[in-house]
Amino acid sequence: MFAFIGWLLAGPAAFYLLAQHTVADMQQRARPVYAGSKAVQGTYWTVVVLGFVGIALGAWQIAEWAGRL
Repeated sequence: MFAFIGWLLAGPAAFYLLAQHTVADMQQRARPVYAGSKAVQGTYWTVVVLGFVGIALGAWQIAEWAGRL
């Protein structure tokens, strides 16, 4: 049960938030003056990596559970 919840949080929820960030960033880049932040860029990639790790771990747990059926 927790693996399914974790997979949903790591997968669709995390990438939805990343998509929202991308849209907001593109709107900022369309303005006449844009000052990108290295911290925001680092946070973005950290969330991407953690999302992939969370998806992989959740999928692994779900596969182990399904294999025991």
